[in-house]
Amino acid sequence: MQSNSVVYWEKSLMIQKKEIERVKSPLYSTCPVDGDISYWKALLFGPAGSPYENGVFLIDMHFPPQYPFKPPKVFFRTKVFHPNVGDRGDIFLWMLSTDYYSPSSTIHKVLTKIHEMLSNPELGEGEYYDKDKAKMYKEDKSGFDGRAREWTLEHIRARV
Repeated sequence: MQSNSVVYWEKSLMIQKKEIERVKSPLYSTCPVDGDISYWKALLFGPAGSPYENGVFLIDMHFPPQYPFKPPKVFFRTKVFHPNVGDRGDIFLWMLSTDYYSPSSTIHKVLTKIHEMLSNPELGEGEYYDKDKAKMYKEDKSGFDGRAREWTLEHIRARV
């Protein structure tokens, strides 16, 4: 039984890899690391018109053997000033939480949602990692944008 589940999740990731290669999204680039289908790196390109514009953000993705029925662990390796991103790069998105994750949440959908999140944070009660950043975003958007732009410029290239 275990070998069938491993084959299934590996097959699922290989199908998604082919789809990503076919689509060639302008929002990100991604692929498995050193042939390990369970560990991927992605480069996410900052959204135009946002304080993250011209930024390149390195993201790590770890896929459990239960994938696509359990969410991947996804986190920023590049520092980013954002209320949905923790100090260690953890990402708060409902679609990545165990309770809300859906097998239809492909790698493409996850990376597209993270790209969208940069411009449109999830700011409902309990939906963010950093209360101060969320408050600043809500009450002083221009100050928030300035700080986010500073961090983006400081970390303009993802460190691989």
